[in-house]
Amino acid sequence: MAFLTKLVAAHVPGAQVAFFRFLIGLVAIAPVVALRWVPARFGRLDLLTLRGLFGGIAVLCYFTAIQHLDVSIATLLNFCSPVFTALFAMLFLREKVGWGLAAALAITLCGVTLITRAHAPPGSWGFTRWHLVGATSAAASGAALTAVRGLRLERIGAGAIFTAFCAVGALCTAPPTLLHFTSPAPMQWLLIGAVAALAMAGQLLMNHALGMVTAAISGTIYQLTPVTTLVLGALFLREPVNALAVVGAALTLGGVWWATRLA
Repeated sequence: MAFLTKLVAAHVPGAQVAFFRFLIGLVAIAPVVALRWVPARFGRLDLLTLRGLFGGIAVLCYFTAIQHLDVSIATLLNFCSPVFTALFAMLFLREKVGWGLAAALAITLCGVTLITRAHAPPGSWGFTRWHLVGATSAAASGAALTAVRGLRLERIGAGAIFTAFCAVGALCTAPPTLLHFTSPAPMQWLLIGAVAALAMAGQLLMNHALGMVTAAISGTIYQLTPVTTLVLGALFLREPVNALAVVGAALTLGGVWWATRLA
C-alpha cells in the first residue's frame, strides 16, 4: 500500500490519496454491512469515534510524509507506533508489558532508528518537518490501534470498526483534499483503487487479529511492514540501502521474532 501510494503521490497530494482510500473503503463496506453479510454491532460509539479520528490523522500524516520523503523512511517513522501502542494499552487497557516485550519493542525501535540514519545526508540525522509529520502519524496510529483493541475486547466486530474508520477518516482528510484537489489521470485512479483495496484487506485482517492478541504484540508484529517497504523502495524506486540499513532491518525482524515467541 505504501509503495503504491508513493507512486501516485508523485502526481496527486498525499492527503487526497488518503481521502479516496477512505471513501472507496466506505463505499465498499457500507452495502456489506447494510445487507448484514458481515455482522456489525455499532456499540461503544466513543471508542469507534476515537478509532476513526486517530486513524484518520495517522493516515493523513503518513500519506503526507510518503509524498515528501522516501517511502521506506515515511513507513519506518509511522511504524514506530508499537511504542505508543504499548504505552497507551498499558495506561488505558491495563495490559501488562513485561520486560521481555519491552526489550523486543526497544530492538524494533533501534532498527527503525538505524534505517532512518542510513538515509540521512552525511553528518546529519536528516530530521525535517516531514519526519516530524511521520512521527506524528506513529503516535496517532498507536492511539488508534489501542482503540481497536478496546473495541475487540468489547466484542465489536471488524466490519463496524472498519466502517467507522473510513467514515471518520474521510471527514478528517476532506478539508485538505478540497483545498488542494488535483485531477488524477486514469493510471493514477487505478493506483488509488489498488491502494484502497490493499488498505481495506489489511485493516480487516488487523481488526480481526486484535481480537486474539494484545495490542503491544500486534504492534510489534506490524514492524514487518517497514522492512517490506524498504525492499520495494530499493528495488523499484532506487532508494538507498547500505550496511546500516541492513543492520536496522535485521534488528527490526529480530524484535518481531522475539515478540511472537513471547506471545
